[in-house]
Amino acid sequence: MESKSAIGISYFIKEISKTLTFWLVLINVAIFIAILINPNLIRYLWNYNVVYNSPIEIWRFVTAIFTHASLSHLISNLFGIVYLGYVIEKYLTKTEYLFLYLGTGIITEIASSIYHALFSPHIVGLGASGAICGLMGFVITTLINDKKDRIKILFEIIVGFVIVNLFISNVDNIAHFAGLFSGLIFGFIFTKCCKHEKMNEFFD
Repeated sequence: MESKSAIGISYFIKEISKTLTFWLVLINVAIFIAILINPNLIRYLWNYNVVYNSPIEIWRFVTAIFTHASLSHLISNLFGIVYLGYVIEKYLTKTEYLFLYLGTGIITEIASSIYHALFSPHIVGLGASGAICGLMGFVITTLINDKKDRIKILFEIIVGFVIVNLFISNVDNIAHFAGLFSGLIFGFIFTKCCKHEKMNEFFD
């Protein structure tokens, strides 16, 4: 017979695997492992760059969201996905959550690509941080009220965003701000258009 701890772990894995956050984390980790095995793979996944890539390589606006250059880069972004995903997934359907994540992520990659084409054409972008900033913007838009726990979340998000963009080197500030503002806009759209029980809990 299985021990209680084994049953508990099995149940936990089964439950967490039902969340979209789990699958986003898994995809990011799987791609990072694939790059460790074949480092040249990263050349096909980073964000679109006018110097290195042809105009038809539009898939890069998606693959770059899941691609990371180092273990520290991956871990820091996974922390953001898990933290914000835990908050958001309680209120959105999986389809809405995926649309929000990919939508803000793609917008940030496009904004970053345009900026670098104009001012630093030899720099390539990659990472989930733009999409994570999109999730931040969404939470700021939808969770502003007087509840202490939500004020705490807002404070942590704002402080985290400021620290990342002002005190950490080699970050794509354009992608981060594009993500934040697109997340704010998505939040306003979702609150107007997404009418269901989970979403209404944002305003309980």
